[in-house]
Amino acid sequence: MLMLMLMLVLVPVLVLVLVLVLVLVLVLVLMLMLMLVLQMVLQLVLQVVLMLVLQMVLQVVLMQV
Repeated sequence: MLMLMLMLVLVPVLVLVLVLVLVLVLVLVLMLMLMLVLQMVLQLVLQVVLMLVLQMVLQVVLMQV
């Protein structure tokens, strides 16, 4: 009886722990992917902004001259 009770209690707990661990791993992987994508996007945005700023500056300088 005791063994059966223990099994009944342990199995759901183990399953819960496994599910939690899996979810945590998934979240971590997703976070890493997001970070990588964000870095790429940030680099692209920075490049574009730099280009735009350079164009603006060049225009202003040309207007002055």
